[in-house]
Amino acid sequence: MCIPCKNKKMSNYSGFYDHLPSHLQSEKHKVAILKDEIEIPEAVESLNNFKVKKKKVKIVKKEIMESIRIDLTGFLLENELPFILAPKLSSFFKKILNNYGDQAVNELTISDRLASQIAKEAICNTHKKEIIKDLENNLFSLTFDVSSDCYGPSYLYIYMSGT
Repeated sequence: MCIPCKNKKMSNYSGFYDHLPSHLQSEKHKVAILKDEIEIPEAVESLNNFKVKKKKVKIVKKEIMESIRIDLTGFLLENELPFILAPKLSSFFKKILNNYGDQAVNELTISDRLASQIAKEAICNTHKKEIIKDLENNLFSLTFDVSSDCYGPSYLYIYMSGT
């Protein structure tokens, strides 16, 4: 951001790095510099320092992304999950962070029993309603077959086909 132009409340100062080189060459910027008695070499030095900081941020971000990918792959391996889940998990993480923020994610706790209860009461009911709606609106047939083996247990086979 161009401090002299901002301090003088001049138009066209920007916080975006890509706009800074053209802004430094503009007449309005030169007028603001003359008013504040700031020399152009100082502004160029400031710009060069900003470029170095920007490169460092990209390097750190690249290292962080590699660490996240390694952690995600490790999670898949430890839990014997297929690698095809990696992009879906990545999208899920982004969705959770965008919708709820990192503080909510840090405070999140869930047990296997709670997850089971949520699946049973919330998600299963939704699927149950969808299945009932499909059965009411579409034709289907049921086939039943009962059999037993020589050891005594009986088996009931139910087959449903729909259109």
